[in-house]
Amino acid sequence: MYDDLFQEGLIVYAEMLEELATDKARTEIDKLSFKKVLWQPLNRLKREQRVCERNTDMNEAYDLGEEADWNNLVVLKQEVNKLSKMEQVIFYDHLFLTRRSQN
Repeated sequence: MYDDLFQEGLIVYAEMLEELATDKARTEIDKLSFKKVLWQPLNRLKREQRVCERNTDMNEAYDLGEEADWNNLVVLKQEVNKLSKMEQVIFYDHLFLTRRSQN
């Protein structure tokens, strides 16, 4: 990891030397380069952290959705068991007809 950051820093410094060679004094270029070498990997790490957090939130939300679906099915099963046999037949007929029309 350190070697990668070191190489990236060298590349950034070389780019800054090329970019600012005619406009600024060497000490000014060095100061600006130092800031860019420091902040560029930090910004990348922050970006990666946000992406990871966003993905984690999405995965957790997906898992919660599955859990909520199972909880709803358990509650629905309990409620259907309270219905009379005729009401259960009507309910299931309606449920299956509705699902067929959606497909």
